[in-house]
Amino acid sequence: MTPSLSTINFPLEEMASEAAKGVLNILDGKPIDAIKSRLFPTLMARGSVKNLNA
Repeated sequence: MTPSLSTINFPLEEMASEAAKGVLNILDGKPIDAIKSRLFPTLMARGSVKNLNA
């Protein structure tokens, strides 16, 4: 495909780890707290991203 499409890369392993911790806490009868960690996606810029500074 031309131009190649830009995508968002999500930290799937970190997301899965946080989800598993939450499930284990529920199974242990611990209260459910708000999410306290932040996981940041990254932009995988490819040909579909235009340089506005050019």
